Formats: sequence, C-alpha cells, structure tokens
Amino acid sequence: MKHLLCSLLVIPILSCANIDAHFRKNVLASRPGAILIGRIESRSLAYRPFAAANLRESLRFEFFRHGFRAELLENGGPAPHEAAPGDTADIPGPAGSQKRRAAVSAPGREEIAALCRAHSADVCIAGSFSESETGDYADTTIRTLVSLQVYDRSGEKAGELRYLCDDTIADAAAAKTVAARLAEEILARFP
Repeated sequence: MKHLLCSLLVIPILSCANIDAHFRKNVLASRPGAILIGRIESRSLAYRPFAAANLRESLRFEFFRHGFRAELLENGGPAPHEAAPGDTADIPGPAGSQKRRAAVSAPGREEIAALCRAHSADVCIAGSFSESETGDYADTTIRTLVSLQVYDRSGEKAGELRYLCDDTIADAAAAKTVAARLAEEILARFP
C-alpha cells in the first residue's frame, strides 16, 4: 500500500517531464567501472546556492546504487571556460546595442581525458541547469532544464541529455527524481 501511494505521488512529477537523449553509436563499448561527476553549473537567476550540489550528489548516489564507483570531482571538475583570446560573441544590450564578450567553450578533450586517467574513470559527466519562473505570486510556473554531457575516458563526447520539467531542482524530492531519470537514461546506454 505504501509503495502504491508513493507511486501515485510520483506520477504527476513524471508526467510533466520530458527527456531527450542522443548518444553516438558504439561509443560506450564496455560497461564502465567508475563514473566521474564534474561541475553542474547553475544558470538560474533565483538564488539557490545548493541546488547544483544537491543534484550532483543525487546523481552520484544513483550511480552508486546501480553498482558503479561514482565520484564527485573536487571543485566541480571540468566546466565551461572562456575561449581563446580573439573568440568573441555579440551580446544584445539595451536599446538594440551590442556588447562584446569572450565566448565560452566546453572543457577540452585533453582536460577530460587527464581527469579520467587520474581517477581511473571510464566516463565523465558535466552539465548545467537553468530554471525560469513566470507568472505572479498567486500563479507561478517554474520550468527547469537540465543538460548533461557524457564523455568517454578519451575525452570524446559520447552523448548529451536534456531533461525538462515543471519543478525546481531546489526541492530535494525533485532533485532525486531528476537524478534518477537521468541516471536511468545514461545507464540504458551501457552494455
């Protein structure tokens, strides 16, 4: 009875969620023994200082629960960083003006491969999430997008996942649900 009640409570959360995943064929040829979880960057305007850390820890738990050695990289590990000097992007400014800033690039293949070697890992995961709130105090809608990139031990991108839901990652139950769904989708790609 208790499991039925819990299942009925989770169904509304899952029904509002959408997950898209794309993995290259045969890139994860063997079942990994160790998974590194790097930085998950928060791109939300709302102040939720522990949301990214909670999501990372929930992912680590889900992989551990499925029999993997899962490790959180110290200081978040690989993250987007400013591109080489000269690479710039135009940012729309007030009244149609444009500002120039350095472009942001993904972590380098060599950086990820070095981290995998240092930690004897087969897979490295990094990503971001963003939350948007619309409406007023009486009728607020929250949309969360979690994007994860999965890299193999050579630093090559193996796949990407995008998870869209109508809940905030700041809620511990939502973070647990999102991490479980993302981990399931990644684990389904392993042999």
